Amino acid sequence: MLPRRLPITITILVITLATTGTLAVLLLGQGVLFGTQLANLAAKQRFEEIADRTAERVVAFESQPRSLIDLLELMDEARLPPEPGTPHPALRYFIRALETNPSLYAIYVGHPNGDFYDVISIGRWASLSERQDAPPGSEWAAMSVTGEGDSRRRVWEFLDRDLNVLGRREEPTDFDPRTRPWYIAATATAETIRTEPYVYASLAAPGITLARRISAEGPVLGIDVTLATLSGFMADQRVTENSTALLFNRAGVVTAFPDVNRLVRPLPVGGADTDLKLARVSDLVPALWTGLGGKLPEAPSLRTFSGATGDLLGFVAPVGTDGGTYFALLVPTREILAPYRERGLVALLSAAAMLIMFLPLAWYASRRLSSPIRAIAAEAGKLEALALDDVRHVCTRVAELSALSEAVIKSARSIADHRSGLLVSQRRLQMLVDFGIALSAEKDEDRLMEMILLGAKELAGADAGTLYIREGDNLLRFEIMRTDSLGVAAGGTTGKQVELPPVMLRDPDSGEPNHRNVVSHAVLEARTVNIRDAYASEEFDFSGTRRFDEISGYRSTSFLTVPLRPRNGEPIGAFQLINAQDGQGKTVPFSEEIIGFVEALAAQAAVALDNRNLVEAHRVLLDSFIELIAAAIDAKSPYTGGHCARVPELAVMLAREASRSVEGEFAEFRLESDDEWREFRIAAWLHDCGKVTTPEYVVDKATKLETVYNRIHEVRTRFEVLRRDAEIRSLKAELAGEADVDGLRRRFEEEVAALESDFAFVAACNVGGEFMDDADVARLREIASHTWLRHFDDRLGLSGAEAERLAEVAAPPLPAVERLLTDRPEHLLPRPSMADPTRDERHGFRMQVPEHAFNLGEVYNLSIRRGTLTAEERYKINEHIVQTIIMLRKLPLPKHLARVPEYAGGHHETMIGTGYPRGLTREEMSVPARIMAVADVFEALTASDRPYRKSKTLSEALSIMARMAEERHLDAALFRLFVERGIWRRYAERYLRPDQIDPVDVGKLLA
Repeated sequence: MLPRRLPITITILVITLATTGTLAVLLLGQGVLFGTQLANLAAKQRFEEIADRTAERVVAFESQPRSLIDLLELMDEARLPPEPGTPHPALRYFIRALETNPSLYAIYVGHPNGDFYDVISIGRWASLSERQDAPPGSEWAAMSVTGEGDSRRRVWEFLDRDLNVLGRREEPTDFDPRTRPWYIAATATAETIRTEPYVYASLAAPGITLARRISAEGPVLGIDVTLATLSGFMADQRVTENSTALLFNRAGVVTAFPDVNRLVRPLPVGGADTDLKLARVSDLVPALWTGLGGKLPEAPSLRTFSGATGDLLGFVAPVGTDGGTYFALLVPTREILAPYRERGLVALLSAAAMLIMFLPLAWYASRRLSSPIRAIAAEAGKLEALALDDVRHVCTRVAELSALSEAVIKSARSIADHRSGLLVSQRRLQMLVDFGIALSAEKDEDRLMEMILLGAKELAGADAGTLYIREGDNLLRFEIMRTDSLGVAAGGTTGKQVELPPVMLRDPDSGEPNHRNVVSHAVLEARTVNIRDAYASEEFDFSGTRRFDEISGYRSTSFLTVPLRPRNGEPIGAFQLINAQDGQGKTVPFSEEIIGFVEALAAQAAVALDNRNLVEAHRVLLDSFIELIAAAIDAKSPYTGGHCARVPELAVMLAREASRSVEGEFAEFRLESDDEWREFRIAAWLHDCGKVTTPEYVVDKATKLETVYNRIHEVRTRFEVLRRDAEIRSLKAELAGEADVDGLRRRFEEEVAALESDFAFVAACNVGGEFMDDADVARLREIASHTWLRHFDDRLGLSGAEAERLAEVAAPPLPAVERLLTDRPEHLLPRPSMADPTRDERHGFRMQVPEHAFNLGEVYNLSIRRGTLTAEERYKINEHIVQTIIMLRKLPLPKHLARVPEYAGGHHETMIGTGYPRGLTREEMSVPARIMAVADVFEALTASDRPYRKSKTLSEALSIMARMAEERHLDAALFRLFVERGIWRRYAERYLRPDQIDPVDVGKLLA
């Protein structure tokens, strides 16, 4: 890797090398490109010549057999049918035609009556001789088929070169030429037909068939032409060692290929060994077929194909007269370009030789040029060392270097002149950086404003200064003044107190901007104002300044007023510097150089003040929002009252006493920073935020049958129905003339009395005031077994949820017999399918979750042993702490509030792990979390805004808490601290009613 700085000698050499190398590469690249184009052009011309020869060969390949058919058609002998045992009259003509055309395989005639005569050149095909079991020396095979039906016979005669019969074989056959494709196609037209290439079954070699009907009702003359000669021709068309030439049709079937043995292959599925097919282009040359993509060119086309072993230069052109045959020639690109690459290598070596020749010359020139440059660099180095008197001129013949040497001398003189000014600017810059760091770290507002004014005063060398902060839209409030000459420091600092009146930005009555005051003008215009002499200024009103000077004996001359503009550009205040001092302590105007530094400090100060204001505004907004949530939870139900607002007060009182402890268990516990106390307060305010998810009708449930309303009214209506039914039965009996009317009325009165007693018992059970024993539950179930008759459809007027719960419950026919109190399937409300948060291992919840979300069964609810809540409803209420933890953990709390979920989520835990939702023990809970539990219990016991129970007195509440501490449900050490420090008393004086404050035996509680 090259170093960052290079000597000029090396630089010139590198430039020479790079330039020559780049030129060589460009020339080489151009040569390669030109060579490639030339190679492609030469290849295209060569390919076109081969394609033309191939087209001529293809045309000749078909034209000779066609001419032969035309000739044989004129011969009467060719029309004659075969006669068994007699040589066919056309035998010699057929054999002569086969001898003169080596591409012909067979000549045959098919007659309309099914007779068939075929002459095959069997001597050319060793495989065919073996298949036909021909005698040795057989050159020709003549086959005739005659007869009808089962007597149809095929006769083979094998002849030598002189047409002597060497063997004869006769066999039955079902062969019928009239069923062959060539016969059918020839009888449909008067022209010579040509079949698509196919594989001869008897020869296992590719070929085509040409056939024509000799006359309207006459036989069909056919010739089989093998494709072997075309494949041989393709083998001769290779232009390089690895080139490939082939013929194929539109369907991609290869008709000629240099290796004829690869033209035929077995069928892919099924068939015997003789089931063969012609190979396809995708089988033999996959790169060609893939590159064409099924689109065959209309004209000769030269293109590049991607093969498995590299790129191929390919030429594809249509040949033949039918437009369905295509010639393709593919040559590896590397073989085409090989000669041109050799020439490129020679050119590269020549360029390298030229480069080596240029290097000594470049080295000499660079040495001549580098000497004066090094001398000038040495003189310039004296500038860095501040040896300004030692700088000398360097003599050189290069004009630019001579000018550079003069510039170095001028720079030395300039540096000497401005050295003192640079030192001053450097000191101010360092001051600006130091003030910026200090401002960003300061959090106290008063100290921050004092730092801003002191920094500006010191940076500008001013004798005095004042700071104004914008308040609202129309007021600049005076904050602080520092005046060294009078020893005055005002606005929250030490020294004599000076109060300056606020400055109005606009006239309160007319709304006109106040441009007479220099501070308001600077803020309104958002620009710095520099006054050289206040006593000579007519633009602004300095009458107040003059009065101050008369009283104090101080003379305010030069003023610099700079607005404080944060990021949004709207000034949030201004500071005013008074009386710039020179080195001798004399008052002078503020220089332009000073103004730039002061404005930079003003920008930093504005950002620091604005950031502090934004942070404070965000803090206030968050605290207000948290208190708003807590107030909404308290207002949600009269049963919670001001619980969320009072618990934080009580928790903070207990935490403060624990932090003050210097001995005992809490000697090491401290909440010291503002962030720690804020974290604790937020947790206390949000300790019950999960109650927003708890339905009011569950929290407010005052009776056992209450849901959104008290269902005891439904039950009472059923008792009313039973009473009316009893009365109707009694009256009907009287009307029917039954004896003992008094007995009927007495029985009715007894039934009514029983109903009233049963309803009174059910109503008492609904209130849930006393503990229900087994006898009460048994009587309740006996009352529930009574029935009444319902005549109206209970499926009408239902909500969607009710109808869905009843969907799988069959409706009984009306009138229906109903139980007086029921637990129906539709009373079971399933738990939502969404994931149960208590099963999320990340939270560590360990709560017993009921199977159903709610159970509204009447007997089930009325059988509650104590209170009014079912297990499902009690879980729903207890679930609020689960939701509290989940909601708080989802908040993107900053690092200093990270423990809010832990503090807020532990106030229902016990010291022995029997609490919920996570079953924590005392050792697993932090002190703030245990404090929350104590505060929550005491507030709940003493709250006077709970309509469902009477509030406890102080002594009652503390006695209950003492028992809870003894049973380790509460932290005993915190309870002792709570009692000893009198926190309960201070809280009671603020929040409890007078009748709740009774004498408390502290000694008994702590015993």
